[in-house]
Amino acid sequence: MTDNANSGRPETRLYLEYRNDPGSIADAAPESARSLRYALFENGKLTEYSDISKTAPAIGSIYAGRAGDCIKNTSSAFVILKEQGKGSLRGYLPSDRYRPGDTVLVQVKSSETSNKLCRLTDSPAISGIYTVLLLNAATDKVNVSAKLSDVSVRDHLKQLGTGLLGQLNASLSLPAPAGIIMRTAAADAGDNDIIADWQRLCAIAQKIMAGYLAASGHGTPGLLYQEDRTQALISKYINDPACTIFLNSALIKNDLMSGLKEEPSCVFVSESQALFEKYGIDREYAKISGRTVNLPSGGNIVIDRTEALTVFDVNTASSVRAASRRELILNTNLEAAEEIARQLRLRSITGMIVCDFINMDQEQDEQLIIDRMREFTMYDPAPVTVHGFTRLKLLELVRSRTVHA
Repeated sequence: MTDNANSGRPETRLYLEYRNDPGSIADAAPESARSLRYALFENGKLTEYSDISKTAPAIGSIYAGRAGDCIKNTSSAFVILKEQGKGSLRGYLPSDRYRPGDTVLVQVKSSETSNKLCRLTDSPAISGIYTVLLLNAATDKVNVSAKLSDVSVRDHLKQLGTGLLGQLNASLSLPAPAGIIMRTAAADAGDNDIIADWQRLCAIAQKIMAGYLAASGHGTPGLLYQEDRTQALISKYINDPACTIFLNSALIKNDLMSGLKEEPSCVFVSESQALFEKYGIDREYAKISGRTVNLPSGGNIVIDRTEALTVFDVNTASSVRAASRRELILNTNLEAAEEIARQLRLRSITGMIVCDFINMDQEQDEQLIIDRMREFTMYDPAPVTVHGFTRLKLLELVRSRTVHA
């Protein structure tokens, strides 16, 4: 196996802060009784910040849903996820394959907003450290992370994945074949560790399908599986030697370490106090989360979000003098490109994005902005496509709702 999977990765710090809910008892409270918020710094800059609430439906959760009304002109359906007294928890599934009353296996792909239901998929994915198990996949295909370019590594992982997938599809009764993704971290793992990770996911899949079949029998929708929030976050960085993970719960850290067969590549640090206060994370977030974000040289970015797209407007504002007007504009635009890439992650912006950079006279300067934007979004967990400048000199991007393996 290669040891190049993490080469060139930024220096990373992940902060996981747990807060007890009212009524829970000190550090003995299980994670399910705690609120979690996290922050991620890359090369000293805050790039992700989230307060993960326990309000349903959580992203990644899998339900036995009941199909409700269909919307024919959009080929979609509303799905009841859980019945709550006189009301119900619902989501939106972009598929017209189901009739009202059908029981459907769905996973939450995006959270609910003030005017939109959560988005669902009928092809759930269960993520491990080295593998991802795909339920109701289009084909029983073995997918290898696009980040792995070594042909021998890819071939080995495909061969291993083919055997693992064949065993699962032979033993598990599914409406459609299961699939597998070999994650980037699998390149540095031994076969036994990959197999153990996959077997854990298979056990989860067995329980999910048992619950789904039971729900199908009596037609009652409900939650089948909710991903461990801490495990999901840590699995991305546990094999990254450039990462330090800070936790303020010794109990949760010990639980994590006891479940590992090998020493992690990352560094764990236990703290006894509130991390966000100690490291000034809330203050840092407050400085960069408003509508206007200042740039180092005095320029700024104004951010406006609509239902259809997000617009970034770049201004020189009080930028310091430069040797020439061209240099001033290019430097401001380069700073803006880096900040825009960070803001996409920080605010979880997806879909269509338009960047109104300060107009540049030289085509080579525009190309430099495009190249740098691709550089700055390289480690974004959600794929970002940079389409280039339009005739109106607007840079178009698209950021996916899904994440890299």
